[in-house]
Amino acid sequence: MFLYRGSSISSFFVFALAIVDGALTSLPLASSYDVYERPVIGVLTQEFIGDRWDQQPYIAASYVKFVESGGARVVPIDINRNDSYYHNLLDQLNGVLFPGGDVDVHNSGYGRAGQLIYDYAKQRNEAGDYFPLWGICNGFEMLIYLSVDDYVLTACESHNQAKPLHFLPDTYRSRLFGKNLPGDVLNYLTHKNTTINFHRWCLTPQNFIGSGVNKVFNQLATNKDINGIEFVSALEAKAYPFYGVQFHPEKNLFEWTTRANHNNIPHSAEAIRVAQYFAEFFVNETRKSKHRMREDFFAREAIYNYNPEYTQDQLIFTQTYFFK
Repeated sequence: MFLYRGSSISSFFVFALAIVDGALTSLPLASSYDVYERPVIGVLTQEFIGDRWDQQPYIAASYVKFVESGGARVVPIDINRNDSYYHNLLDQLNGVLFPGGDVDVHNSGYGRAGQLIYDYAKQRNEAGDYFPLWGICNGFEMLIYLSVDDYVLTACESHNQAKPLHFLPDTYRSRLFGKNLPGDVLNYLTHKNTTINFHRWCLTPQNFIGSGVNKVFNQLATNKDINGIEFVSALEAKAYPFYGVQFHPEKNLFEWTTRANHNNIPHSAEAIRVAQYFAEFFVNETRKSKHRMREDFFAREAIYNYNPEYTQDQLIFTQTYFFK
């Protein structure tokens, strides 16, 4: 295992970035696609648990801003709708983000919608229709569950932990961290506390292999919780443009709570640069999609039709969208 620590970047890593094509899979090159300059990304809602919003669908506004900061527009995806709703919407979206949260990734409206979206994305990509997915924290965990149809995570404790990433030998050949990764972002990711973790379930490297997740995804980076349990921090699918990160890049940019159990979110210039890289990477992936949303449909479904509430005095989110 290569752990890129210390004061300098591995010369081998830099050399590898210069000579490889940046792909671990046979996915078509970006030049195979007409780049779309008006992508629309769906952000999946989920049930709120507890307080006065119990069971109300919501999205933390930081996920919406994260997508918008990368250069895309947003449409919220409702939960507990019929299949025709999802297929009609997905046929016009350029990709989907599965946000973090605290719901069951199977027995919930979030999980059921996630299953349909995941199956749709697999089928469309297998048919040559580029359709990216991005999962953050709870969304990362849902991608893992959906890839093997099983709960394979281990209890751990990585709450309020800001950490650098530990890259693995194949990382330099990945799409996410390959030849297009800027040198400064590489340095910040591997030497600075630029990724913030808030999770109590982990995918260990052992479970990654033993569960069969490794047949679908490549692990790109790892970390350790407060008790030294090693867990996978970043994944990308072998045959699909699916990506997952266990950490929260959107919080670096847009969450400003000062609660004692959420006070380690990094807002340094380096942390902002790292988070912005992830936003732009995902949006650039969605630009390869050939889907086009009708403007009248977008006007009706866009996130612009909803107003976020200021919730930092009550919740861990600075702003939150609630959907009735």
